[in-house]
Amino acid sequence: MKLKTQIVLVLILIIALIAAGLAFQQVRAIRTSIAEEMETAGDIGAQVLSRVNEIYQVQGVRPMQRFLTRLGRLRAHDILLVDEFGAALYRTPATDYLSDVSVPVWFERAVSPDETEREFDLANAKLIVRTDGSRATIEGWQQFKNLLLIIAIGSLALSFFAWWLVDRAMRPFTKVNNALRSVGKGDFTVRLPELHGSEANELGQSFNQMTYNVEASMAAYEAEAIAKAQLKKNRELTRVMQRRTEHEHRTLAQELHDELGQHVTAIKSMGVSIARRTENSEKSVADTASQIVASADSIHATIRHMLLHLRPASLDQFGLADAITDLVSDWRTKHPNRIFNLQCAAPPDRLDSDLSTATYRIAQEAITNAVRHSGADTIDVRLNFTSEALQLEIEDNGSGINHQIDLGFGVTGMHERATSVSGQLTIDTGHAGGCRVSFQAPLHL
Repeated sequence: MKLKTQIVLVLILIIALIAAGLAFQQVRAIRTSIAEEMETAGDIGAQVLSRVNEIYQVQGVRPMQRFLTRLGRLRAHDILLVDEFGAALYRTPATDYLSDVSVPVWFERAVSPDETEREFDLANAKLIVRTDGSRATIEGWQQFKNLLLIIAIGSLALSFFAWWLVDRAMRPFTKVNNALRSVGKGDFTVRLPELHGSEANELGQSFNQMTYNVEASMAAYEAEAIAKAQLKKNRELTRVMQRRTEHEHRTLAQELHDELGQHVTAIKSMGVSIARRTENSEKSVADTASQIVASADSIHATIRHMLLHLRPASLDQFGLADAITDLVSDWRTKHPNRIFNLQCAAPPDRLDSDLSTATYRIAQEAITNAVRHSGADTIDVRLNFTSEALQLEIEDNGSGINHQIDLGFGVTGMHERATSVSGQLTIDTGHAGGCRVSFQAPLHL
């Protein structure tokens, strides 16, 4: 059942109760009026008839009969004159006043008082006087019917007015309900107009503010979803590009190792052979051959360094931990005056190749920056694993973060590699006052 119908029914019930109360009070008033009328009329009639009885008591019954006939009907009284044998000599005549009106039994019982009876003795006769409220009851019923008609018309009018008033008061809420249904269907652009009534208008303003906030939130959510999708797409693109770059590095390293390495080895072998053959006969040729051998060794060392930079063989053959160990060992060889501390935990059995490559490249770039720009004499490298994540930390005791934060493509490349594997890279100040590069990424991409 609708709220409007419930309110109207409650108001109609209240009106009906008020109408019933008015009707009940009217019935009580009619009963009191009839009782007072009968009591007053009874006292007056008794006094008159008592006086008449004194006058006609000696003269006999005939003069009393003639008097009552001339008197006619006395209001609220029923007079009966009987002889000594009980035969009726006179009875109050019936009247045509409101004779066609019938009174309901319930109303007659509700308003009619108890009847009283008085007897006066005459010579050879008896005068019986009874109170009669039938006429007053009929008049009371007529009044009550008129009141009922007024109450019915008034109640009907009040009911229609209550319905109109409730309908007018509920119109704003109908608009609010329709707007809520639109919101339930996903239309957050709906707005309510200015509503009638201060409370309804305040509710409408609150609703408009709510829909505006929801619309803004949905727009922000959609923008965030688009940004996340774009970020995921960019991350996948970066991962593909890095895979291709690593593949090119691997191919180039293989070609350098297989092709150029073999030629350099052949050149060195021929130089050694020439130097041995001309060592005693042609000193200048032997010296030139020795220089060729030295150049070949230098080229070989350069190729080895390039291979390590392009794609360390240990990363593919033995895994991340061994590759980082070789990386730190290589730096120790190049910079014996600096301390390189390494703490490397055993990795899981299966470690994603993209994660391994990204971690190795971040460690490679961070150590390179620390050696070249920080002026540190101690560099700590820590690689740990939890059940869910990989943690890499490179910390130095150099001049601090300001010297490394503007390294351009190096730091940008580390961030891109971290993002490509859903990781997080932070650069801050370490415990020794130098720079600390921290990298953390989930093991399961």
